[in-house]
Amino acid sequence: MEDYEIHMMSARTLETQRSFTHALIELMCVYPYNEITVKEIVARAKRTRQTFYRHFTSKQDVLDRQLDSMYNECYSLINKLPTQTLDSALTTYFTYWYQYRDTIKRLLEVNRSTTLMRELTLKYAAKLYPLIKQYMKRSYDEPVDEFYFQQFIFGGLVQMKMQWFSRGCDVPPEQMARKLLSFWRESL
Repeated sequence: MEDYEIHMMSARTLETQRSFTHALIELMCVYPYNEITVKEIVARAKRTRQTFYRHFTSKQDVLDRQLDSMYNECYSLINKLPTQTLDSALTTYFTYWYQYRDTIKRLLEVNRSTTLMRELTLKYAAKLYPLIKQYMKRSYDEPVDEFYFQQFIFGGLVQMKMQWFSRGCDVPPEQMARKLLSFWRESL
């Protein structure tokens, strides 16, 4: 009976947390992030403020956990690829985000200052580095500063992804992966 109770509690906890994350995303599709309050998230989720603070510390915490979940899911898909190549990793990456294209495009339209989105994307893009590092071939003898190397690689990825979303994902994910791969190969 204990396992069942733990499972039910976990399911309830997850559902409560999802209600807050969905509420925040819905609000961000209508209002700029910096104008949204915890009170509005609570009202949209049809929960209490006390319940919110039982699960989250702030609206930033809600956003961080949602993004953690999404990026972890994306990277898990990349790790599970039967044949791992840089092309397949990048195709999986763009295919994953393609499914959220309408929501992300709307988020970018409402949150015109893309500073928030860029910061968040850079934070999570760095987690992709260990997955793709194995595919990068260095054709020079100079030691590489890993931090700047990551910034170089993911600065391009972030900018391409942001432009891709703002253009309504006008290019299929497979083609985006090939474009990025081509740019990286030319510059490395």
